[in-house]
Amino acid sequence: VGFMNARNNSTRKQLDRRPRRTLTVNTTHRTPVGDLHAELIAVSKRNDRQGATEIPGYSIVNAMFERELQPGLKVQLRADNIFDHKYTLVRSSSGDYNTLGRSLYLGLRYTPGKNNN
Repeated sequence: VGFMNARNNSTRKQLDRRPRRTLTVNTTHRTPVGDLHAELIAVSKRNDRQGATEIPGYSIVNAMFERELQPGLKVQLRADNIFDHKYTLVRSSSGDYNTLGRSLYLGLRYTPGKNNN
């Protein structure tokens, strides 16, 4: 859990786009076939345009499955924003900046020099 009081020293107003509270929770469950990782990110509301508008808070859930194929080589399947939550990071006069909805990634991770010794 993170708490921040990001304020302008002159006006004492909260700085734009900085949440007062953030929460990140990570957990891993090891299984015989690989590791399951889950992540929760929650962010409180934020001010924008010198406090004239408010950006709502949000929370998203991410998950990953990771399996070692051989020492130093892993395959990873990652899903971000699993529940396809619509949220805004930044607002502008031309509209909200787009954020990704549900996203899936497949990748290989190679770590040179990694062995079981």
